[in-house]
Amino acid sequence: MDSVGMQSIPRMVAAKIPASATAVNTVPRAILAAECGASYIIPYYGWLQDTAEKPIGLLEDIGAVYQAQGYQTRLHAYCRRVEDITAAAKAKAWGVLLSPADLERFFHHAQTEVAIRAHREAWERRYGATTWLDFLKP
Repeated sequence: MDSVGMQSIPRMVAAKIPASATAVNTVPRAILAAECGASYIIPYYGWLQDTAEKPIGLLEDIGAVYQAQGYQTRLHAYCRRVEDITAAAKAKAWGVLLSPADLERFFHHAQTEVAIRAHREAWERRYGATTWLDFLKP
């Protein structure tokens, strides 16, 4: 979302091409993107979290402004952490974007690993080295 992007969005909209504005990292840029007719905006929220610039309230503020102004532009958020997804959900984001590596990280949590190990050990003490699938066999 730079000056070239702001000029290209209305042209794309006029040509009936849905336009996404990326790197929309401030509320004023989000407003400009919506006013230009962007179908989607994508703040790189996860990257902002990784820098010295902390985007506290950015997604929530964009969501509130879009709702108050009645903008049809849909908010997506590039997320890297569970907290990022929580912020996007609170902002009523239409969707989130995740890299495959970031998505894979969501399946791993220290307490989940502890719980799974404890359940597996309890199962094996009671049933041996079988799995629940073995009980489905005729």
